[in-house]
Amino acid sequence: MARGRGTGRGEGGVGERQRKLDAKGIAYFTWDGVLARLTGAQSESALKAQRAIPMLELGAFLAREIRDRVTSTGKLGDGQPAVRYGQKTRVRISREYAQAAGVSFRRYSLFRNEDRFHKGLRSPVGSYVVTGGMWRGLEVRPLGRDVVAEFGGRSQGRGKGALKRVVSYTTKGGLAAQRTSFELQSQVVTNRDKGGKIWRHHKINPLSYTQGEAQRIGLIVLQDQSDRLVAALTGAQYSPRFTALRR
Repeated sequence: MARGRGTGRGEGGVGERQRKLDAKGIAYFTWDGVLARLTGAQSESALKAQRAIPMLELGAFLAREIRDRVTSTGKLGDGQPAVRYGQKTRVRISREYAQAAGVSFRRYSLFRNEDRFHKGLRSPVGSYVVTGGMWRGLEVRPLGRDVVAEFGGRSQGRGKGALKRVVSYTTKGGLAAQRTSFELQSQVVTNRDKGGKIWRHHKINPLSYTQGEAQRIGLIVLQDQSDRLVAALTGAQYSPRFTALRR
């Protein structure tokens, strides 16, 4: 953990949030692209930070496991309904969104419906990955005695507002030609809002865990408690299993 500088592996997508935390004096660390941050009170107290960090590390570990499972396979957590994309409403995206998704705007800018949109941008069903911006905002923070995982930061949205008129010029057959098109305006939205829309439209929480993941976390906690007891009774060196997960 560091204050004033993120540490750990995979800091992609957290730069803006790091700068804001630095400005507020909030301590944080990153773990394979997951940002873990303390509260203001924990950041001001070495003792409170020491007590909070193990649970944050465990939370970041679980959040990473969930992210990797969902984004790579589209498999959601236990109890989540099947993903059904809309078939009726057309979907239009901005040039900036197409660029963030890595596709040609001229070919992929208007879709017949939500289902065609995800298929056209090669987004696996249930993965909720189009540009990847929402998942790069994944973070964990303390909430009372618990740790909550959520989508933080901002990323490129599909577009907003009335269509803007765009005039471009091309050369065809040695003659200059003018082309007029109408595009959505660029839009940057909060990743929290993106996650909220998934819930409102699909009643799905992409950050839900599986029974297997819960059992693995429980086993790590039990092993850690056992290590603490052995160290207390024998004087052996104690190394927290939470921190060891990062090695």
